[in-house]
Amino acid sequence: MRVTSDMMMRGMLKNLSRNLAKIDRYNNQLGTGKRILKPSDDPASTTLQMGLRSELRKIKQYVENVQSGITWLENTDVALREVGDVIQRLRDLAVQGSTSTLAQDSRDAIAEEVNELIDHLVQVGNSQVGDRFIFAGTRTTAPPMVKQLSADGRIKSVTYEGDTGTVSVEVASGVAIEMNIPGSTIFSAVFDAAINLRDKLSAGDLTAVGGSCLSDLDNATQVVLQHRAIVGAKLNRFELTESRLGDIEANTKTLLSEVEDIDVAELILNLRMQEVVYEASLNVGSKVIQPSLLNFMK
Repeated sequence: MRVTSDMMMRGMLKNLSRNLAKIDRYNNQLGTGKRILKPSDDPASTTLQMGLRSELRKIKQYVENVQSGITWLENTDVALREVGDVIQRLRDLAVQGSTSTLAQDSRDAIAEEVNELIDHLVQVGNSQVGDRFIFAGTRTTAPPMVKQLSADGRIKSVTYEGDTGTVSVEVASGVAIEMNIPGSTIFSAVFDAAINLRDKLSAGDLTAVGGSCLSDLDNATQVVLQHRAIVGAKLNRFELTESRLGDIEANTKTLLSEVEDIDVAELILNLRMQEVVYEASLNVGSKVIQPSLLNFMK
């Protein structure tokens, strides 16, 4: 095959262009810190990269779900602790009101305090996280505790208008954890005991105040403590899940970094070598194209 000057010129320009393209790619990799700039750079690694990024998005959503569950349960525990404190105050008032030497006017004053505590319990039963009521079951958009008032403005009863449904969050593929406790399982006994105590104090029934009322309050305390233990167990599980997801996220990020991040030292070395190759190509090319017909005619 006859080699012409034109063929040599095109070959030289092609090689120069290829060398420049490699230099440009190395510069872009250094600038972005990423080894894969487009899928064609490494199709197999690109597939793995996409899978790892998808997994990270899922993990991020799971973490958000877990944190939402922790916030919900922490607020639930705070509310139940407050209910327990109120019940203890009601018990103290019951002991005080059962004293035979106490005047009825004093018992009436104690009954008024009990009535205020009942109203406070309604507020606690309607506790919210954001715009959701935590004791309403799945009916989280409306207050679950609704009070009915007597003619004198006292609370004669409190009805539960939520449901017994459970609110769950997904913390892994196919794994969901319940994070709520319907208020009906807790507050019914508490309200019944508190309202009964108030009415017996107003009626001057010392036997009931010092007997069945105290017993009802103790039973209500046990109900609250049992559910606080349940909340504590759920909270522990959420916190363990959050820690596990953190480990999985860190490992996934490490794998993704190994797939897509550059080795800076190696890349700089490759860039320097490519620059030397490019300069050598220029030198050789200048010598190839320098001779012409006129040179030989002189």
